[in-house]
Amino acid sequence: NHIAAVGGVGPAIRAARDAVHHLVRIEVEVTDEAELAEALAEGADGVLLDNMDDARIAACVQQVRADAPHVFVEASGNMDAARLAALARVGLDVVSVGGFVHQARWADLSLRVTS
Repeated sequence: NHIAAVGGVGPAIRAARDAVHHLVRIEVEVTDEAELAEALAEGADGVLLDNMDDARIAACVQQVRADAPHVFVEASGNMDAARLAALARVGLDVVSVGGFVHQARWADLSLRVTS
């Protein structure tokens, strides 16, 4: 992915900062505590905790709130309605739930225009 392509979380944040206006907020995806620590050290404005279990999410949120309370914290990956109640108590700012889209039933529609 884009983070691996530039050599890690730190280089990705630095590249993003160099490419955008100084008022643009930078949010970075992290998959473990080491990447989270790197993101916080580089001054990320937000972190997306991706594909973590509830206990890891809680620990990461606690770390962010202790080290950088201004940082926006989002969680994503395998989220569903059943997890929302438990995650509501850990202090996340946002939970992204792709299942609402991925599991939705779709209508097969078409439109034919003739002149």
